[in-house]
Amino acid sequence: MTEKRFPETTITLADDRTHATIQLGAETMVVDADSLVNFIGHLGQLREAMLPEVEPHSPENRQFLQVAVPVLEVVESDDRSRVRLAFRTPNYGWIGFQFQREHAVKVGRHLVDTFGAAAAPAQP
Repeated sequence: MTEKRFPETTITLADDRTHATIQLGAETMVVDADSLVNFIGHLGQLREAMLPEVEPHSPENRQFLQVAVPVLEVVESDDRSRVRLAFRTPNYGWIGFQFQREHAVKVGRHLVDTFGAAAAPAQP
C-alpha cells in the first residue's frame, strides 16, 4: 500500500503581505488573496465530488477544521424565500449557508431553546 503523502510544500508570505509564493513539489506559484480564496473554493468543490462523502455528523473526537473568531452576518434574500448565514473567517474569507426560511427558524429556535437560558438578557 502506498503512503498517503502530499508533496513537499513551502509557503512564503511577502513582506507587504499582499501575495505569497507557494512551492508544491516542483511547481511554484505566486498568489494574492483573491486567487487564494478562488483556489480554496475549487478545492471545496473537488472534496464535495470525492468519496467517501463527508460524514453527516461532526467527528466525536472533534478532529476537524474549526475557525476561531468568526463574524456572523444574517441576510434575507431579495425574494424573502431564503436566509443566508454568512461567516467571515480570517482563514477562508466569507462562507455562506443559505437556508429556506422555515429551516432558519428551526435553527434559531434550537439555539434559543438550547443556549438561551445561559445568555445574559439583552441590554437596551
